[in-house]
Amino acid sequence: TKKKGKKAPPPQPKPKQKSKPKPQSSGASSGSSKIGAPVKLTAQTFDALVLHSKSPWMVEFYAPWCGHCKQLAPHWKKAALKLRGQVKFGMVDATVEQQLASKYGIRGYPTIKFFKEGLPKKEQDYQGQRTTGALAGFAKGLMTAKHVKKIKKEDAAHWLAGATTTAPRAVLLTSKPNPPDLWRALSTEFQGDMEFGLVAKADGEWAATAFKQAKKVPAILLKAEEGGTEAYSGELSMPAISSWIVGKTGIEMASPEAAARKAKAAKERRQRQRAEEMQARQTVHRFKDNDEFEAVCSKGSVVCAVTFISPGASDGEAGAAADLMQAVAARYAKKASSPFRFGLLDGTSGNEAISAFRSAFEVSDDLTAALVALVPKRNKFKTMMGVFDEDHVVEFLDNLVRGKIRTATMKPFPKLGDTAAVASKGGRDEL
Repeated sequence: TKKKGKKAPPPQPKPKQKSKPKPQSSGASSGSSKIGAPVKLTAQTFDALVLHSKSPWMVEFYAPWCGHCKQLAPHWKKAALKLRGQVKFGMVDATVEQQLASKYGIRGYPTIKFFKEGLPKKEQDYQGQRTTGALAGFAKGLMTAKHVKKIKKEDAAHWLAGATTTAPRAVLLTSKPNPPDLWRALSTEFQGDMEFGLVAKADGEWAATAFKQAKKVPAILLKAEEGGTEAYSGELSMPAISSWIVGKTGIEMASPEAAARKAKAAKERRQRQRAEEMQARQTVHRFKDNDEFEAVCSKGSVVCAVTFISPGASDGEAGAAADLMQAVAARYAKKASSPFRFGLLDGTSGNEAISAFRSAFEVSDDLTAALVALVPKRNKFKTMMGVFDEDHVVEFLDNLVRGKIRTATMKPFPKLGDTAAVASKGGRDEL
């Protein structure tokens, strides 16, 4: 007889591994793989991505605890994905970015703002429905075809060949009669940096004959001066084509890094300009010839306040007049809107050109120092009467720009050394 063996115990089920909880998403991402997904905006990135972008934007200001915001979230994301980056969608957590929310007057959640294409950007309130269809339809309405030039078939090759280093050109050969949304969006994003053309109702046979790079339609052809004509062969999406264009042309897109560089360069340029303008306003120029005079005084509506120092003035008197005008110039230098530039014509130097110029405005040699306001571009001038001190000079100049003082006209306006002109009586003018 066979011995009965013990039955093997049944296999035990493997313990289930605890699944990691999925992090909750706001529906916004700065690096989503889905084309057109809403971008999470912060105070550090808002200007760079929105205000420096030439594309239209839709921006939602929300609060994480807000019930209406939670209801809007899936519609906002779906609408953004429908537009595929052709109109940008962004989201701002107003409870975190309080300063940004305050800047745009956010008082309730959610608040939707939109920014039209082009620069500079200005926000407007979205008042429509908060459904996917309504949001997507409104966003699509922000797009424009005004940056696309329609090209005739017979002119296409010649137009594309006209690209330059500073203005590359791209043309779309399409069977459609009007610019597709993607082409309109690209032309908007790159407006001012390159030109976009469209050959409508094109067929593959014509395209292949006109351009050896075109195998079929639709076809995108790009021409920059430094290279030949190239055809695009990648994915038909806003990010992909934009990246290709940037790589071929070197044009910088509106990224936080690129925009920050541009903003920094622009800020430094404005600071230099302000410093140069302030330096020009506070400098008292010692004119020796007509070229120096015109370089300062013949720009636009500049009012040149010129002090004539008498040939018989002592060194001390000449120095005192120069110091007085330097003090006046310093007072006006702080006013960015000041039209004044200041100069000295020192008659003690023996320069005959200065003496002749002084005579043209009938400034008496008996006066140690005399001030004449000159606007060569408008043939206007006015000699100050009365005491030559700082307070009276400032009062005279202020009244002059306010139109409270009559000016004289001289045609033609004299040059340094020219005594032929005679002052004619003038009416009341504002300089």
